[in-house]
Amino acid sequence: MFTGADFIVADAQPTILWSRFCDDHDSLIELYGINDWNKLTHEPRVARVTYAPVTHELDDIMNPDGWVLRVTTSPEWFDAEKLEPAMRAELRKWHTAKVIGEGTRIVGIGEYYVFGTANVTACDTASLRAYHTSQITGKTKGALYGYDQARVETIGCVYVALNDNAHGVVKNTTSVKVYNEATCRAERMCTVKHESQGLLELGHYSVGHMEAGHVALDHAIAILKKPSVIVDSADPSSLVLKLF
Repeated sequence: MFTGADFIVADAQPTILWSRFCDDHDSLIELYGINDWNKLTHEPRVARVTYAPVTHELDDIMNPDGWVLRVTTSPEWFDAEKLEPAMRAELRKWHTAKVIGEGTRIVGIGEYYVFGTANVTACDTASLRAYHTSQITGKTKGALYGYDQARVETIGCVYVALNDNAHGVVKNTTSVKVYNEATCRAERMCTVKHESQGLLELGHYSVGHMEAGHVALDHAIAILKKPSVIVDSADPSSLVLKLF
């Protein structure tokens, strides 16, 4: 689920802060090295605010001027009404830097949100979150997330998470987590935690930890926590099955 843009507002001046590399409030406070508690006034040094679209529809997501402000931490010094024009201006910058709603792009660093039918390739340390029917491809040290009916393809990523009805084709990926009704095909030494009702296929020395679902195996290890069905195996003698 896309939750919008998190900002923090520091009590000096005050200053509105966000980052290309992370979004949640705690990560921003850590990134900027802020001590969040004022011992003299006994209140937070940071206001925590979030802008979010009214719906998950593409038109609403691509129009940040229509996003709604929510304040989760409001110290006495924080005046949301007075700062709203400045925060809204920062939201437009955030949206331009981090939201992709159409076309084909290659990104290298930072965290991005991909919507609509956009097709984005991540390199270097970029992290992508894909929604709607978008497609993301990654060979990155960052993380890739798939939601809705997005398609995720990876080679050598550190972390991939698939949710809703997303579909992933992953290779040489250190950690893969599959939820809801998402489906996944894991090849070449992947490690998969499968908690989805969708299909999981394992191949080439991959390891799967499964709650349920089907699995196709080829030189792979399946750890089955509930009764599952082995669909196929190129070499049955190479399988290692652990049943719990």
